[in-house]
Amino acid sequence: MIPKYAVLEAKDKDSLCPIMIAEGPFESYVIEIDTVGMSDEGVLSFNYTVLEGSEDCDKQLLETTIGDVIVSMITEKVNGD
Repeated sequence: MIPKYAVLEAKDKDSLCPIMIAEGPFESYVIEIDTVGMSDEGVLSFNYTVLEGSEDCDKQLLETTIGDVIVSMITEKVNGD
């Protein structure tokens, strides 16, 4: 399930826009996604930093959630939503 999320304003012009997860087990987590890529096999890869939220969590579930958010953002962009 793709959680609700919000893209926040960057703190300055040289910063990335952080994303706040608005529901689910990572509600209120704020993350910054750096590099996003996809392998020839279609496997998504990305780097992220947790800005707010516990680092002591289920990393696999967090990364799945972040991946779902990235796919949602790409889909919205492609579809013009």
